[in-house]
Amino acid sequence: MGRAATHQTDRRRTARTRSVTKEEFDTFNPSRGQLTALIADEQEWYADERGNVIGVLILDKIDKDWAYVILGRDRRRAFRAIDTGVSIASRDDAREQLRARLREFARSGKTVFSQ
Repeated sequence: MGRAATHQTDRRRTARTRSVTKEEFDTFNPSRGQLTALIADEQEWYADERGNVIGVLILDKIDKDWAYVILGRDRRRAFRAIDTGVSIASRDDAREQLRARLREFARSGKTVFSQ
């Protein structure tokens, strides 16, 4: 295996994610539905180190449980939902699930996600 292929394999295996501020998350221009603010309260925001996938931890205002949304870039480079988790009992469990799935998408090496 060549050096470039080894480097890409290593990058995929060690893809990192991090917590970001809402302001930084918003610079990615994520797609949000018109009713989102009425039914969901965004609590925490995350991104992979290359800015290919981002995620948000949500408190469901109706059911009072937790959820998450992971967004990836589409062919036009806009962020759209590519994965969700819903009806999660605790904030900690939702955070753990969000970060695990975000790492999986980051490790995939994909930069465009089919919608």
